[in-house]
Amino acid sequence: MKLSAYLSASRHGVYYFRWPLPRAEDHKRSTVRISLRTKCPDRAGDLARHLASCG
Repeated sequence: MKLSAYLSASRHGVYYFRWPLPRAEDHKRSTVRISLRTKCPDRAGDLARHLASCG
């Protein structure tokens, strides 16, 4: 199964949604990570697709 490009898993198996931010000189953060609060890859993929379409 292929996971979304916006997904990353923590070392505990919880999936996170990663959203890249535009490059700026004064910002230190390059991505925003939001916990999807699930360990199921299918559910995480559905949530990530929904969040990516909203963004």
